[in-house]
Amino acid sequence: MMRPFSADGGGSEQVLGAFTRRATRVLIQVRGCRLGFVIRLFTAVALAVFFAAGAAHPAATQAQNQTPSNPSQPAAAIGAELHQLKLDPDACYRVRDIPLDRPDIRFFFTDGWLIFARPIAGHRIAALYSARETTDDAELLVRPSNRSERASLAQAAGTPNLNEHFRAAVFVFTDGGGEELISAIERSGAKKSEERGLLFVSEAGETVRNLATSLEVRIVNDLLTGAASRGEGLSFAAIAGRTLGNFDVFFDPTTYEQAVVGKVSSSGNSLRFDVWTSFRSRASLRAGTPLPADFSLENYRIEATIQPDLHVNVVTRMTLRAGQRLAGVVGLDISPRMNLTAALVDGQKVEIFRRQSLRESLSGGGINDTFLIGLPTPVEPGGTREIEIRHDGEVIHKAGDGVFFVADRVSWYPSRGFRFSTYDLTFRLPKQSLLAAPGEPLEEKIEGDWRIVHRRCTQPIRMAGFNIGSYDHVTVQRGDYEVEMYANTNAEPFLPARKPAAAAASSAPAGPALGRPAGAGESTAKVSPNPAARMGVVGAEIAEEFEWMASQFGPPPLKRIAVSPIPGFFGQGFPGLIYLSTVSYLEDSARKSLLKSDSVTDAFFTSIMHAHEVAHQWWGNL
Repeated sequence: MMRPFSADGGGSEQVLGAFTRRATRVLIQVRGCRLGFVIRLFTAVALAVFFAAGAAHPAATQAQNQTPSNPSQPAAAIGAELHQLKLDPDACYRVRDIPLDRPDIRFFFTDGWLIFARPIAGHRIAALYSARETTDDAELLVRPSNRSERASLAQAAGTPNLNEHFRAAVFVFTDGGGEELISAIERSGAKKSEERGLLFVSEAGETVRNLATSLEVRIVNDLLTGAASRGEGLSFAAIAGRTLGNFDVFFDPTTYEQAVVGKVSSSGNSLRFDVWTSFRSRASLRAGTPLPADFSLENYRIEATIQPDLHVNVVTRMTLRAGQRLAGVVGLDISPRMNLTAALVDGQKVEIFRRQSLRESLSGGGINDTFLIGLPTPVEPGGTREIEIRHDGEVIHKAGDGVFFVADRVSWYPSRGFRFSTYDLTFRLPKQSLLAAPGEPLEEKIEGDWRIVHRRCTQPIRMAGFNIGSYDHVTVQRGDYEVEMYANTNAEPFLPARKPAAAAASSAPAGPALGRPAGAGESTAKVSPNPAARMGVVGAEIAEEFEWMASQFGPPPLKRIAVSPIPGFFGQGFPGLIYLSTVSYLEDSARKSLLKSDSVTDAFFTSIMHAHEVAHQWWGNL
């Protein structure tokens, strides 16, 4: 993907690392002055938020009133149990000199209190540390494994190797960390204090529960699949640092960069996760440890209906192939704009577990939701299951004047990472629209009010996108390679209108001059720019680039590219499909007017952008 302008909009860097679930939802939803008020409120309470009990908020009350799930829904049962999570006053210890080590990360509890939550499905998945006396202290050490990540940490936190003392922290474990700590504490001869434990229950019980439920989907997945026994469990800490304020630490063996340190902050009216550093552990680098190959998804068969109001109904079928023994559930990702209505495994309806896991979503970029589907029986390594997911949602937006914007170009169907698969794609859409999609065209026909488009990618690719619009269309052939060019027939509202030449209509630019008032012929009338003015020229240039790159890099997986416009100032290259900024399609006068005659930016849109996106047929998105 390529953008000519910085996407950094600045915004507040206030630390919100220890807020409760209710406040998190409020922060996401509020607008304007209310957002500023909530931020000021939470920065004012800083450390105190870890111990504020308060009245039960609506989300917590709703969770507490949930009826227990039936035994056929084990994920929902654990989720309901998690929403009832309580600190255990019988597991409150006065600790001294207790370490907790993860690769390149060390927590050291010099003095203070540790209290653990009651077990969930037999596991101690949460704990609270608190320093109550002036001599109490705990320390965090983080040593990034490479120079660039040390530089990143130095820029964010003022030090290349993090050494932060803290007085409060909430921990969430699915890797057996709770049992590990209790074992170390009991070996040290630490004393219990039920009285102190009851105090922590009243002060901080809700905060611990809220932070645990912010990782709900991951916790449920790991407990049901036995992730700890395979060394694939998560360690998480929300730290109230003495110097750096509130921030988070993750260690996740299932990701390429296992260690992540950062903070939740606000940007405009929404939340984001600012990564201070993320790196592979030294042990992983030395061992060359590959990512756990739990399963792959193959042979995608997707049937999608795009309704006249742009609502999309989809049935996605795929083959799950196990890389290791699978049992309990498997996790998939999908756009938060997609509703899940049913899941089947080998034709048998199974449980879907999907919850708002705020921290997991934010730390992953906030792009996708992870959901779990049940497995009726275990799958041995190499074994397969046929998966069917039914889903629908609003992933296509109206940009105005009949121009559409596909917002969820990657996550409109369920997936897991970007692993190679074949794709068989069938779309039903209103007959007046055209569809741009990858693959060989097998069929395109009109049935009543519907256009039916069938495409197939027999060579494995990492992802499949689509685009839709009221398009003009040309095909450019260059040797063995083909470029299907699509251009909007209407101009987007943000494009500037232009004054037509004073000459007769014969001097008007080629293509439709849309937007001219009916019957207007005066030279003072303004005409919308022609969004298809350079369609043929750009198509010829892309075909030439495609052929040349194939001669240099070898044959691409797909010999046909569909190129379609996308509103805005960016482009994106998918296998067999390029989203190209509408600016690249404009005639010279309209484009230069829009870009304020900036020659460098003009060259970007006319020459650089489409070459860059063509290169993604070999690099980046495949």
